[in-house]
Formats: sequence, structure tokens, C-alpha cells
Amino acid sequence: MGRFGPFYMQNPWTFLLRRETLEALQSHGLRGLTGQAVDVRFRGKNPPDLMELQLELHGRLHPDCLPANRKPPCPTCGNEPFDLPQPIILQASSLPASADLFRMEDAWTVILATERFVDVAARLNLDGVVFRERECR
Repeated sequence: MGRFGPFYMQNPWTFLLRRETLEALQSHGLRGLTGQAVDVRFRGKNPPDLMELQLELHGRLHPDCLPANRKPPCPTCGNEPFDLPQPIILQASSLPASADLFRMEDAWTVILATERFVDVAARLNLDGVVFRERECR
């Protein structure tokens, strides 16, 4: 029950937003934002037009935050089996210039936003997610 805000995350890896929110973000020049309509039915009147963002894989964890004794990558997908480090430190050279919102290449459930994205979201008073600053090296 209730209403969907501008941003909605059903789980930590699914980023949904209203169509008008996506259009507002795109009109402010944010890069790499592509959405696909979500096929859901609502019982109430005036259901929201929800979009799921297609988030590209960019950005890697900096070696300083990874365990020294980690296991070798999976031969099929290349993913490295390890617990997500705390704190997360990003490898600056791996961050894209072409996207303002993306998933981490080696930690797919982590969604990263650029400062530009955070600034635009604040200017538009968009809620529904919490942004945390991460260190880059």
C-alpha cells in the first residue's frame, strides 16, 4: 500500500524509477541512463509508469581493499568469489566517463552514482535511495 516515490529499489540490485523521473534526469544531461518499462499491474487508480534502469558494468574495486588470499576467478564468468570489502575503495582508473549511474564490474550488486547524478537528484528533490560517498584511488 502507498505510493511509489521517484526512485524505488525492491532489492539492492534492481533500480526502478518513474518514467517522469527518468525523463527529468535525462533532461539534465545525465549520461548512460536507459530504461525499460516494467510490466506490472496495479489495483489502484492512476498506476505509476515504472521503468527499470539498464545499468552497465563499470568500475572495479581497488586492490588495497581486496583480501590478499582471495580465490582465483571463476573460469566461466570471470567473477572473483569474495565477500564485499568494507569499506569499498574504488579504482579511479576504472570509472567511466560515459555513465552517471552504473554497476560495479566486480561486485554486480553494487550500484554507483557519480557526483553529477547525486547533485541532480538533490536539485530535483528525488527520494527513495540513500547515497554514500566512496573513496577512489
